[in-house]
Amino acid sequence: MKKSVILISALLFALAAFGTTIRDIQYTADASGDSPLNGQTVTVSGIVTGEPYAFGGNTMYIQDAPEAWSGILVYLDSHVSELVGESVIVAEGDSVTVTGTVEEYNKLTRISDVSSLVVEADTVGCYPPITVPTDSLNQEKYEGCLVRVEDVVISTPDTNGGEWGVDDGSGEVFVDDESNAPYYFWPEEYEDCLSVTGLLHDDNSIYKIRPRLAWDIVGGYKTGESKIYTRIQRIQQVRYSDLLKTPQDYESDKSYFDGIDTTLNVKGIVTMPTGISYAGDGIKFILADEHSGPWSAILSYNADAAVYPDLLAGDVIEMSGYVDEFTRGNSNMTEFFLVGDIQLTGTVPVEAMPDTARIPTADMRHPVTAEQWGNSFVKIEDAFIIDNDREFYIFEVDDGSGSCLIGYDSDSLAARAGNDFMRAPTGTVLESVTGWVYHHHGSYEDSSTYNINPLYQDDIVVGEGPVMLLEAGRRPANVPESTHDVTVSIRAFTTRGIDTATVYYKVDDGEFTGI
Repeated sequence: MKKSVILISALLFALAAFGTTIRDIQYTADASGDSPLNGQTVTVSGIVTGEPYAFGGNTMYIQDAPEAWSGILVYLDSHVSELVGESVIVAEGDSVTVTGTVEEYNKLTRISDVSSLVVEADTVGCYPPITVPTDSLNQEKYEGCLVRVEDVVISTPDTNGGEWGVDDGSGEVFVDDESNAPYYFWPEEYEDCLSVTGLLHDDNSIYKIRPRLAWDIVGGYKTGESKIYTRIQRIQQVRYSDLLKTPQDYESDKSYFDGIDTTLNVKGIVTMPTGISYAGDGIKFILADEHSGPWSAILSYNADAAVYPDLLAGDVIEMSGYVDEFTRGNSNMTEFFLVGDIQLTGTVPVEAMPDTARIPTADMRHPVTAEQWGNSFVKIEDAFIIDNDREFYIFEVDDGSGSCLIGYDSDSLAARAGNDFMRAPTGTVLESVTGWVYHHHGSYEDSSTYNINPLYQDDIVVGEGPVMLLEAGRRPANVPESTHDVTVSIRAFTTRGIDTATVYYKVDDGEFTGI
């Protein structure tokens, strides 16, 4: 960490030698807290501590030293892509130079009216968060800085405005609600947190910590629990900038727990039972958080099929293990590997199962929309079959937004299991397809790295598509003479009723006639 900080400091020193430092903007002894450079146009360099994609694309945070008075919010006015173009990624840990106007907005010092945003160097690395007692965060000097509080109780689960309060015993500070950056934490269910990290934001002299994603909140004990569990969302969620990078580097979508030698406790609801999906000689199942939604499910695999008990959908389990990535080709699939035994703690009824998200088929075409649904059950609706002869897949479908693949990982659909599942013809309308999202094989060039895998034949509901025409025949089978009576036959199959059927024929190059 020291080496990283030295490299960051050297880079920023070189940039700041020709411009303004953030301290020049932020430091003030005035009781109002207003910047001495309020209203002035400045050029300032810093490390991105809160990337714009985490805050809707038009807000970011930068910092140029690991100390107070060194962080500031940059309000881009419009989406970041309008300043840097679609091909430039402005990510956490990048060194950037910003030109804009210092402004006081509801007691918050920020840079707005940004005319220039330049990435000087990417992946430089962030300064470590400034660890501060909760009562000390109610100070101007930490505004805009990346901060952390540790060993805090949840003193106010809900302020009725979405915020919640934490206290390490020295005084309360608030944590911003998830409307700014979703971090998938439910404070009303917890007694405490091991730590909370985020950017300190001043809202009319009320200071709030703004987490950037699930990784920033390390939950403590849930109410009534005697063990600390890691949220599946904290294992799975990665930064938006990393999802943008994945099609180029093929690895940025990996969990931040990957490679960390630590054992985690997780708890959730089984959504894919053991024994139904292909695992070679091993075994696998899917575990989901009760809250469902993005980033909420994870697959667990073991090469020894005897290690896991029989698990059914709806079983509530807890298990200890570690995170690893199953890499194959362009894909990285985050998996949870068991250490010890699985504990079955209960079951939930069908109505209490995690929700199934309705998504467009296009959501499967790029990591920025697909990765969040990894291992989760999703449903697509009103899609056409555009190809029913894709190798390794049942078919390719499109609801008009862009195609995606439907896989047959389940034994109830796979030809290897000896079933006779009939593939509907190209052009058939599917009322719906429900399945879990698999990041497996494929290519980013043709958007095929993600696919949806139904568990059962009933998960594929055929709608009102074209009639299937089967067993076409003619007598005589050879070329008939003009004196022959010709009989033609065909079997029509459809999910709808058939009122009439017309056969069209022609003689030589004449017009078609219907009978």
